[in-house]
Order: sequence, then structure tokens, then C-alpha cells
Amino acid sequence: MRFDGEENSVRGLDYYFPYSLAVQLHDALAAYPVGGIFPMSCGSDALGKFIDVFDESFLPKSKEKAKGIKATLDSVIDLLVRSTGKLTVDQHAALTAEIVEFEEELQKECKGLYVLCVQDQRLLSAYVLVEHIEIAVSPKTWKYMSKLARQEIEESGKCLALERYTASGFHILRCLESVIREYVTALVGVPTKRDWGYYLQVLKDNGARNEVTSIVDNMRQDDRNPLMHPEKFLNMDEAIGLFNLSQTALDRLVSDMEKRGFAKFFAP
Repeated sequence: MRFDGEENSVRGLDYYFPYSLAVQLHDALAAYPVGGIFPMSCGSDALGKFIDVFDESFLPKSKEKAKGIKATLDSVIDLLVRSTGKLTVDQHAALTAEIVEFEEELQKECKGLYVLCVQDQRLLSAYVLVEHIEIAVSPKTWKYMSKLARQEIEESGKCLALERYTASGFHILRCLESVIREYVTALVGVPTKRDWGYYLQVLKDNGARNEVTSIVDNMRQDDRNPLMHPEKFLNMDEAIGLFNLSQTALDRLVSDMEKRGFAKFFAP
């Protein structure tokens, strides 16, 4: 899981964030008696990220204490901005005590966390698979992949990192199918069937390059159709092979679409 205030999902553990949070809170304390607004603002922002990460059930007692500290910092910052006051000796002592209590509570709750560590999958690093799947894709291909296609390959990467190999295969094939459908739609309009055999025939009938139709046909017979059956499961080697093969297919599809003026740019 991730302590960086991003969307609520299973992510890579950012070991640096708790350290960064502690540094910024203690820098806020060190601003006394000068009353520097900037370090206090940084401390407040760091606490805001901690409070917002995941739902309320995640480290609930620590979050409650963090909310109290943030409220104190925000009120002092407001006073300093309006130049009507500064952190008093009593306020500083109270804030110090709040931070100590917060750190103690956070330490207690973190001991009860279930932390899942993931390993690289052959040459595919866990960091890329979980955090930045776009690094695994050619820049040109990523540029022309729709939001749906990107979501599917992101899910495939996370499944691969978590060793859910069959699920990874499902998602990468769904990613590939979404790009194939975009090509078919550009050629003849919205497809009337959700069938790879139909997609393949449309591509062949409308001038798609042989390197595109051949890889789609092979993947249809050897990968997509068998994987739809409940008894089919992928192991690590099969899942990685399918992931890499799908990237080749994506590159060929996008390249052909771009050359023929059918590729659409999608913003990051």
C-alpha cells in the first residue's frame, strides 16, 4: 500500500513518505519562535496527504490525531498571515505533545498492518508493473492508446506483479481487443459483433497489413480463445510471454493505424 495521498488502491509501498512526514512536522516545530509560515504550510500539506490516503478505516486513530495537529497548524498559519499573532510558548508545547502522541499512535497502528511485497517478474520490474506501466510500452503506442486500453494494461501489470497470472492474461487481451475494435470502428463503424474472427475478417477486407492480421489471428487461436475456458490457467512464463507478445501486437496495430490516418491521440 502507498502512503502518498494518491488514489485508494493497492500500490507499491513508499517507505520514504513516513520519514518525509516526520521531517516536515519537526521542521514546522523548528519554525518557533520565528513563526515561519512555509515550514508550517509544508507540515500541514503533508498531514493532509496522510489524512486523505485510503478510507477512514485505514489507521483511524492516527488520522484523528493528525487532523488535530493540522487544525492547530492551519490556525497558526492563519494568524501569521494576518500578522495578528504568532505561536506562543504554550501553543508550541501543546503542538509538540500532539506530534509526539501522533507518532506513538502511528507506530502502534503500523505494527498491525499487513504489507504485501512484490518481486520483479523476469525483466519486468515491480515498479514498472505497479506504478508506471507506460514505461513498458513504446512511447508512440502509448500516445495512441485510449483511456480504456490504458486501464486494461495497467490492471494487467498489477496482476502480473501480484502473481495473478491468468488475470493478467485476461486484462492484456482486453487491452488488445479494445485497440482492435478502435481500428475496426475506424474502418467500418461500430462493430456489429464482439468476436475476434469478425474483427480479423474486417481488417483483412479493408487493407490492414499482413503483419497485423497474422499476429491477431495467431493470438486469437493460440491465446484468446483457449484462455476463455475455465480450465485454462497461466503460469509465470506464459503470462509474461503473453504480455510481451501483446505489446508487439499493440505496436503493429497502432503503427498501421497511424500510417493510414486512423490513430487518435489520447492525452496522458
